[in-house]
Amino acid sequence: MIDRKKQKERKKEGIPLTNIINTELQGQISRIKFKSEESGWSVFNIIPEDDPLNEICITGTAGYIEEGDLVAVQGHYEKHKVYGDQYKADVIIKVLPKRAKDIKRYLIKNINGVGEKTASRIVDEYGEDTFDVIEKHPEMLSLVSKISKKKAERIAEQFAKLNMSRQEQMFFIRLGLSDKQIAEIKKKYEDDYMKKINENPYCLIEDINGIGFKRADLIAKEIGVPEDSPFRIRAGIEYILDQASVLKGHVYLPHDEVVASTAGEIHVENEKIKQEIISLIDRKRLVCENDNIYLAKFYRCEIDCAEKLKSMLKNSEYYETDTVLNRINAIEIDNDKELDESQRQAVMEAVLNKVMIITGGPGVGKTTTLDIVIKYLEKYVTDDIVLLAPTGKAAKRMSEQTKRPASTIHRFLASFECGVDEENDTDVIIIDEMSMVDISLFHMLLENIDTDTKLIMVGDVDQIPSVGPGLVLRDLIDSGAVPTARLTKIHRQATENHIVTNAHKINKSIMVTLDNKDTDFFFLNRGTEENALATILSLYTKVYPENLGIDPTDVQILAPMKKGKLGTIELNRVIQNAVNPKQEDKNELKKGDTLFREGDKVMHIKNDYGLEWRNGNERGEGIFNGETGFIRKIDKENEVMTVELDDGRVAEYDFEDTVELMLAYAITIHKSQGSEFPAVIIPVVKSGVPQLYNKNLLYTAVTRAKTSLALIGTEETVKRMIKNKSAEKRNTSLKERLTENM
Repeated sequence: MIDRKKQKERKKEGIPLTNIINTELQGQISRIKFKSEESGWSVFNIIPEDDPLNEICITGTAGYIEEGDLVAVQGHYEKHKVYGDQYKADVIIKVLPKRAKDIKRYLIKNINGVGEKTASRIVDEYGEDTFDVIEKHPEMLSLVSKISKKKAERIAEQFAKLNMSRQEQMFFIRLGLSDKQIAEIKKKYEDDYMKKINENPYCLIEDINGIGFKRADLIAKEIGVPEDSPFRIRAGIEYILDQASVLKGHVYLPHDEVVASTAGEIHVENEKIKQEIISLIDRKRLVCENDNIYLAKFYRCEIDCAEKLKSMLKNSEYYETDTVLNRINAIEIDNDKELDESQRQAVMEAVLNKVMIITGGPGVGKTTTLDIVIKYLEKYVTDDIVLLAPTGKAAKRMSEQTKRPASTIHRFLASFECGVDEENDTDVIIIDEMSMVDISLFHMLLENIDTDTKLIMVGDVDQIPSVGPGLVLRDLIDSGAVPTARLTKIHRQATENHIVTNAHKINKSIMVTLDNKDTDFFFLNRGTEENALATILSLYTKVYPENLGIDPTDVQILAPMKKGKLGTIELNRVIQNAVNPKQEDKNELKKGDTLFREGDKVMHIKNDYGLEWRNGNERGEGIFNGETGFIRKIDKENEVMTVELDDGRVAEYDFEDTVELMLAYAITIHKSQGSEFPAVIIPVVKSGVPQLYNKNLLYTAVTRAKTSLALIGTEETVKRMIKNKSAEKRNTSLKERLTENM
């Protein structure tokens, strides 16, 4: 540390400060005069620790600093022709305070989610040892009142980033990485992380959450990786295949398509791409079969699923059919139910086979059939029956319909240790909304259940397919290898519901009647997007609540797409401003392009097994994709958003975790799978991607409505959607694998 007394003496004696070199200063930043966000070059004042009555002007590259930070700087004085003596810093490093009051101030200022009260509780508990606890024993933070395990981890992640060396900080700033990603990188690669990233930044794609090919490619460009680097080409190939699975649901792509698409994406000659495809095959990252290229993980999924199902199908049980029929009849009488012949046959198939499928559209009695199946199995076979669905919303609906507990497939798999010799030995597993199950999820399930388990799958094969890759339900049925019961008869009660009857017409490519005589199914002709939007707003805010007695919270807008005037983004903005406008007493949070406001309807959009919730005295973990609720509080001091879910559970989201939420006044039709809503509004003014406007999409949307459905748009668009039979084509091979060697 520079001797400030000698410095003053030299100044009095007329010795220029510029003659003092290689000095070091430490103090608190009192004012930042200039800071370039692009380069990081800054001009700021510090108050030295050993001379609090003085201020020194510092210049140097330190774009990450803020007023109030404690810093150590090393450099020398220079004479500026305008501003006089300035200290030019070669090194600027943040340092940690040692006194309890300064530690508290540091936490409030630097750690997101830590306000006055939280900081006080932490420092009161650990005092001058606070930083040591955060760095070395972060789990101890969860012992402090109102700090969850997840929040403790978040504090530790931020602290780790804040206390890197200047070289490290500047390195990561250049790369534009978040605190969480930096913490993950350091944990994954330990002391070799800078070397690892400089050698091959594309390793981040697989190893670090939130870093895809595009981001890794920008990092590679920043650190000077050549465009034709083998690392880049391999990553580009895998990116093309991954995008094909995410955006199109493909399990594989033809070889030539992989080459052409990769070349178009990364601008590298075809021959080099072909060479790296061979390299990736040798490395067992890709599989080539029949000149088709698979990501190895998806290839393995299809192979394993086919083999497991074949083994399960061999284990079909034997019962006297007459005995089974008599028992079914007895259960019908006991429960005052009367099955039609197709339903009775479906129950029979479920009893006799280890693996089977029940499929059919709305109103054909899938729920009634399933109820009889469960009652039969409970009475005559086993009470070890597990009910599953792909999403939390679908599981909740299944539970309501069957009056039995139901879980998500993910939660079921997480409830036991998954290992090679640790298969779950549940007697019967029943899966609802099977059309939503992709090949990866199906693989995880089959991998972890016993071969002797009875598997019953229920779903509407005519719904739009899963968001993830594969065409599982369709492939299982079309293979002919899995016994399938098709329910086709619409029951008397259902025929009185015009939503159900029109859904079946749409599925058969028959035009529906749009004369508005049916109060539960009506059409409003609006030729432009502007008029359609105005009508949707009127329906949502006035017509449904005032004329039809349906609360807006029970109304769901389903749109084919996210973007455009009738996409979910714009619809959410318009509806939000109408039903939950800006008010002084309502806190708001801007996250990316989304503005959240207290009172907003929101949807959780990913499975989060660690997110804590409470419901009265009950406590638990896990909020799942598709669950909806309302924002009850936005606490800016502690940076926490409180959401009350539809089932009464309450969860608190750190502001950083609100990326798991979206406004839900309007959602895409794909997001609605597995859910039902009292009233549904569907815009049908053709715009955007033509492929979206097809029969399957309209059919799926219509079947989401329980009591009222409104189509807003043009009759021509409705006709075109019904006539467009071009169901989403996907490259899969599960069907063929199931029939091999049979």
